Amino acid sequence: MAVTVDQLAAAVHQFFVAKLPGPLGDTPGSALLVFDTFGAPLSPADFGVGAAPAQQQLIAHQRAAQLADQLPAANGMANGWYQPQTGARLSRWYHTVVGESVCTSTSVQDIATFEKRKAAALEQLDLNQLVEVGGVTPAGGSVDPTGVQASYYATSMAPSDWFAPQAPGWETHHITAQDSATTAAGPLPVPEIHLRTAAPGANAAAPGDGPPPTVFTMPFIADSNTPAIVTAWLKKLGDPVRAGDPIVEVATDKVDTELQSPATGTVLDIAAKEGDVVPTGALLALIGSGRPVSPPTTTGFDVTFDYCVVSFDRPWWDPVFIGAANWSVSGFAKGQIASGSAASPALAVPAITTGMVVVRNLSIAANWTSRDQLALSDGAVSLGPFSTLGAAFDGQTLSRPGMQALAWICQVPPVMPPA
Repeated sequence: MAVTVDQLAAAVHQFFVAKLPGPLGDTPGSALLVFDTFGAPLSPADFGVGAAPAQQQLIAHQRAAQLADQLPAANGMANGWYQPQTGARLSRWYHTVVGESVCTSTSVQDIATFEKRKAAALEQLDLNQLVEVGGVTPAGGSVDPTGVQASYYATSMAPSDWFAPQAPGWETHHITAQDSATTAAGPLPVPEIHLRTAAPGANAAAPGDGPPPTVFTMPFIADSNTPAIVTAWLKKLGDPVRAGDPIVEVATDKVDTELQSPATGTVLDIAAKEGDVVPTGALLALIGSGRPVSPPTTTGFDVTFDYCVVSFDRPWWDPVFIGAANWSVSGFAKGQIASGSAASPALAVPAITTGMVVVRNLSIAANWTSRDQLALSDGAVSLGPFSTLGAAFDGQTLSRPGMQALAWICQVPPVMPPA
C-alpha cells in the first residue's frame, strides 16, 4: 500500500523501472533507475523554446549533451541518489581512455586491429566535438557555459522535442494509497525520503520561495584529484555554521585537513558519513537557512503527474572499442576508472547516464501532519526526488506545474580499463 512516503517512493520507482530499456542487474550494460537528489527543475527555455529554429536546435542539443555528460557520485549512488559530480564529465574520461589506451596483446595482428579501432574512435570524437555557446532565448531562458569546458560532444534525445509545451509522448500516471509496491530488486536501494527546507518563515507564501541550500562538495585536496576519507564531522545535523568555519576533517594518503563551510546557515543534510571515501566533486553536505532533513510523517498519499521518458544517444561513443578486453591505460589499474558494477562502483565513472524521467503537472495530496504542513509552508525545496521549488500548497495539495528530472536512467559501465 502506498501509505507512507517510503511506500510512495517504492511505487514510483517500481513503475519507472518497468519502463527501463535493456536488462536489469549489476553487469556491464544493465539498466538502473536512480532518483535525483532534489528533483532537478527544467524549463522549455533551457532547450531553446521561443528562439529561432536554428538557435533552438543548437541550444537543445547542447543542453542534452550537458545532461548526458553528468557523472553521478559513487557515495550518493550507494544510498540510491543521483548527485552529479562537480566538474566531472563522461566525455573527458572517455577521451582520456581512448587517447591514452595501449594494446596489451603482443600479436602484430591484434595490435594493428586495436590501433585501427582506436583511430576510428578518436575520429568520431573529433567529428562530434562542437563549440559550447551561451544563448538567451526570447522566452527568457539561457544555456550558460560552465566555464569549465569550452566544447561539448554532440548528443541527441528521443523524443527529440519532448520539452515543447504541446509535444507528444507525455502520459499521465496516478498513484493512490491503495497502490501496492514490492521491495526494489537490483544493486541500488530505493532511498530514504526526506523533506528539505530553506528560507524559514511562518508567513512564507509557497514552498521554495527562499534560496536553495548551498551544495558543499569535496574540493581538490592539495591540488590533487585523489579521493579523500571523511574522518570526522565537526558539525552535526542541525548545527549553525558560519562561512569559513571548520566543518569536517578529511584525509588522503598524503595529507589530513579541515574543510571550511562554504556558506553561513544550518547543516541541513550530511551526505557522507565518517569513514566514507568521497571523490572530488561529490556531495558532502547541504548548508542553508531551513530545517535539517527529516522523514515525513504524513500518510495516505495520492499523487498525479505527467511523465516522459527521455533517452540520450551519443554518436561519439564506440561500444566496440570500449568493450574490447585487450587494452590498458598507463597509471590506472584494471577497473580503476569503471568497475563494471553499480554495487561496487569505481569513483571516477560509477555509471553512465543514458536518459531521464521528466515529470510535470505534479500534484501531491495527503493526510498531511501538522509538522509536515509547517515544513511545506516554511520553504520546502524538495520532498525526496520531487522538487517543490515554486510549488503551491493549500494545506492539502501540493502542486507544481513545471518540468523536473525526477530520476536518471543509467547503465552499468564496462570495466575500464579492462586490463
